[in-house]
Amino acid sequence: QIHGHHQPKKGWKYMGNGGIMRRWGECENCQTKIKHSHLIHHPAWGTLLVGCICSDQLTQSIYATASRKFWQKCKQYLRPERWEKSKNGNFFRRYKGYQVLVFLRKKGWSLKIDQIFGQKNFSSLDEAKIHAFQVIQKGLIQDPIEKRIKSTPYPKD
Repeated sequence: QIHGHHQPKKGWKYMGNGGIMRRWGECENCQTKIKHSHLIHHPAWGTLLVGCICSDQLTQSIYATASRKFWQKCKQYLRPERWEKSKNGNFFRRYKGYQVLVFLRKKGWSLKIDQIFGQKNFSSLDEAKIHAFQVIQKGLIQDPIEKRIKSTPYPKD
């Protein structure tokens, strides 16, 4: 309750997560310590930074839970021991059947996934790795097995 007004229990919209790097804070809804933050908005109340449970309850959705699980997978993907470093300073690993290569250019870090070179430059190594993770997780690159199947002609009778 603020200035005699009660916070709405319904009508909240999920706006996004606080990002993979935003950690450990306090939920603005229930004041408990939170590990991951989520931004929610209500037209009559404004914006709150809340934990996963409060976000899902107030928005009546599972966006926060899905986001948390996505970023937990990303954290595992980023672990340094899962990446190898080549003699010329490139970083590479296999992930979900894809060969991911992150390399430094004059304008920043860039990527190659299988035989596809990325067009973007990233300011940090982790930013490039995270982008590759998102592209693969969201299925924005065709599955390599599916590519092989589609390119194999059917035998004619």
